[in-house]
Amino acid sequence: MRVDLKIVYTSQWLDVNLAGHFDPEENSLKGTMTSDGNRGEFVFKRDPDFVRFYPAPSLIDARERWEFATTAVLDRIRRESWSPLYILKRIKDGKRYMDLAIRDDHYGRKLNEDEDDEYTTLFSSLYENDVRFYASLINIKLGKVPIQCVDSHLWGSRC
Repeated sequence: MRVDLKIVYTSQWLDVNLAGHFDPEENSLKGTMTSDGNRGEFVFKRDPDFVRFYPAPSLIDARERWEFATTAVLDRIRRESWSPLYILKRIKDGKRYMDLAIRDDHYGRKLNEDEDDEYTTLFSSLYENDVRFYASLINIKLGKVPIQCVDSHLWGSRC
């Protein structure tokens, strides 16, 4: 999306013309600015998490900008870091997901309604990379399972 802006100041500041495009994936506005013959590039990013720490414009000096930057980065790190309880819960959920997936897909035993709901919930709560990882572990585990066909019945997997 093409965007043209003009910022007009009422005091001694020079007027600024901005021309660029909006990138919806990054939620940013990028382009070039011109002011009294000078050119430069600009990037405006909207990150609501950071905006809440931004000081009032009348208070901005180097110390305030530095405090804003450190506070915003520390807040993001705290939010993205995982507690030991969260990691243990993910490991437990992954093991349970593997057990249910192996029973449902490979042993031919259908899950009951509660187990099926639990399987669906676990599957939707996992990240895509986790699902790939668990699928590889399931393949390794199934490589160690003995499979026997007796009277057209397969024990350990489908016939």
